[in-house]
Amino acid sequence: MLKNFLISSFGTLISQLILFFSLPQIAKIWGTENFGIYSQDVSIGIIIATLLVLRLELLVMNDDSDKAKAYLFCVIKLSLLSCIFCMVFLFVFELARYTLPLYYGFSLLLYNSSILYFSVNRRFFYISISKVLLNLIFVSLVFFIPKDESLGIIFYHFITTLVIFILLFYISLKDNNKHYNISFSRLLGDGKDYVLNTFPASVFNVSCVNIIPVIMPFLFNESKAGIFFLAYKTIIFPVGIIGQSLGNIFRRELLANRDNKNKTNNVFIYVSSIIAAICILFYFLVINFYEIVFLSYFSYEWHDVIKIYDSILYLSILMMIYSPLGHVFLCSGNQRSDLVFNFLKLMALIAFLFLSYFYSFEFITFVNYYSFVMSGTYLLGILMVLHCYFFKFKSLA
Repeated sequence: MLKNFLISSFGTLISQLILFFSLPQIAKIWGTENFGIYSQDVSIGIIIATLLVLRLELLVMNDDSDKAKAYLFCVIKLSLLSCIFCMVFLFVFELARYTLPLYYGFSLLLYNSSILYFSVNRRFFYISISKVLLNLIFVSLVFFIPKDESLGIIFYHFITTLVIFILLFYISLKDNNKHYNISFSRLLGDGKDYVLNTFPASVFNVSCVNIIPVIMPFLFNESKAGIFFLAYKTIIFPVGIIGQSLGNIFRRELLANRDNKNKTNNVFIYVSSIIAAICILFYFLVINFYEIVFLSYFSYEWHDVIKIYDSILYLSILMMIYSPLGHVFLCSGNQRSDLVFNFLKLMALIAFLFLSYFYSFEFITFVNYYSFVMSGTYLLGILMVLHCYFFKFKSLA
């Protein structure tokens, strides 16, 4: 498992570092306002990716590689139909502003579904390379193609994600799998639990994570949205490394060994140890180096980012802990617990947003209270995961 984690996390680390060092330059080129619009578009795209197929793409994470590929093909067809329907909807209601976020969400769904398929086949090298190429090509397009504000930064993100998906899909076509023909009705039937429990939980979760960049221009302005997005993306990048790399491997190992409690305990302890080590290292680096690096790299208009770092440091650590361990809910068949947690998290966020609107918080005060509220909910989520693992997961043994 360590080998798979290192291979997968290496690609995630390199891809996130590419973004970490490139986003400040992209922000300088496009300005705080355009960067704020980009943060809105990305957030809307991620929400759309969650909605398009009701989280049925999770069926691709199947122990049977042949069925996994059949599910992947069916999900691709369903996502295409859903995207066409959404395009018609945007056209009828004259919402062309959201066309590119829709395309990005569509391409992101296809890419994530392919990653699930490659995870099933333990082809972590391809996953690692795809993540590096994804951000490397995106950054190259932004830097070397003349700026076009009518398209925005999100256009380059959409093109890059679609190209990487096509490459992964082409590789998957070479696999010698048995042919399974899965209809939409069977897909929906097999994924009933995902639709009823995981889908609402995912909607609640992505809403909590992505609603702030979407509404911040209305509470403050697009420049503040850009500042928040830059701070959030740069300090949260370890969450992606752990959540995407370690989380997928953790889930795969739990599913493979869930009939053996001793093995699942070993996996749980091993993964928890890795998380603890990364969190300690992350805390040390942020406390000692983030401010020095940032002040030497950014202009004065971005200096509020330092204050945001101080506010969301502990939130990012709690997210790093919860992100991989949260897979326990799905692996133990307790999707309802995942649904309850994400519902409570969304309700807490909505209550906070009402209070912030009512009291007209200053920008930094808003971020401080946001971090406090979200930290509390993630701490609750970690406790729920531990309760689920130690008192409910054993029922599968």
